[in-house]
Amino acid sequence: MFGWLRKSFTRPASTTAAHGADPDAATQAQAKARSQSAQHKSLGDQCLNAGAEEQAANHYRAAIAIEPGFAEAHCRLGDALRSQGEHVQAAACYRKALTFAPDLVDAHYGLGVTLLERSDSRNATVYFRNALARDPDLVKAHTALGFALLELGERSAAQACFQTTLRLDPDNGMAQHLTASMTGGNPDRAPRQYVEKLFDGFANHFDATLQQLHYDTPKKLSALIAQCRPDAAGDWAVLDLGCGTGLVGQELAPFSGQLVGVDLSGKMLEKARARNVYQRLLHGDLIGIMQEEEAARYDLIVAADTLIYLGKLDDVAREAQRLLVDGGLFAFSVEALEALPGAPPGASPPADYQLQPAPSCRYAHASDYIYRLATENHLGVRHRALAHLRNSVGTSVRGYLVVMEKRSADQAA
Repeated sequence: MFGWLRKSFTRPASTTAAHGADPDAATQAQAKARSQSAQHKSLGDQCLNAGAEEQAANHYRAAIAIEPGFAEAHCRLGDALRSQGEHVQAAACYRKALTFAPDLVDAHYGLGVTLLERSDSRNATVYFRNALARDPDLVKAHTALGFALLELGERSAAQACFQTTLRLDPDNGMAQHLTASMTGGNPDRAPRQYVEKLFDGFANHFDATLQQLHYDTPKKLSALIAQCRPDAAGDWAVLDLGCGTGLVGQELAPFSGQLVGVDLSGKMLEKARARNVYQRLLHGDLIGIMQEEEAARYDLIVAADTLIYLGKLDDVAREAQRLLVDGGLFAFSVEALEALPGAPPGASPPADYQLQPAPSCRYAHASDYIYRLATENHLGVRHRALAHLRNSVGTSVRGYLVVMEKRSADQAA
């Protein structure tokens, strides 16, 4: 953009004087332009950090209009576009940034993530390795490279990446969970960081992906609830645990007068809010939020494809029983431990739950455990059936659809 300024500085003094140019004024103009472009980038960063991706993108574009060679602005525009699911445009921005600044680590990393999200894992590894060649301690690049290698079936190399992440950041929940899933570990639950980051990154294409996987658990659970309560009047207080983008909420809206959604992912909650079916949306850990709610507040509690990120369900069952009115329903899905590949037919699993190996990284639960939770918490099992939940890696994922009912004090006695 400022080539004409550079040329003016190389002219002979007599020529410059003849044209009446003022080198100091030119320098000041250049500095002012750079200050303006930097200001737009700073405002863009603030917007992007606040989740206002479109506003952020507009500021980055303004910075680039003033200073076309502003590599960091191109890179951050890529970040904003990728957050909106605009992967093709995002990739172009990262590549543009790299033409101006070939060693810009964030551009290599961002392009790698964009390619990974477009299922181009092989090329994604190239850019993650480029980023690490320039910043060997970039934790997120080690983790992302591990993801890409896992997608490619290179499990040993992926595990080495996750171990490097843990060496650099021992509390990294993503690497902790992935390492546990690859080494036969069975922790009580997935770390909050794992679930939050997984679904924040998934939010923009969540609904479309689930359609491709033939996912219809919300409809199935809704039908079971209607079957158990054919006289539902449409004024229920309903708690949707792990509400995601609101797929369950839109199915339950006919039952509810007060619909409350809970999720760890702020990005997913933004999508749920856009459906305009929830009266309250709460961001946080479901058990913690349940513990803060008043007793006997809800007629229905639902957890569709939520408990698969928890192994131990004792606290959830106990809180569900406390929060339900007498006769209230607790409807949920879990993946079936008995239906996993290689499980001996007819045999009871040796554990109540098991963390499945990567790339699943989800929990499966035993039928006996489900019944025991019901008995211990004075919940009657109204329905429990093995069903197809979704497809995954070309195979059917089978699990239990369960509806429990809170017994009155007389029934429990």
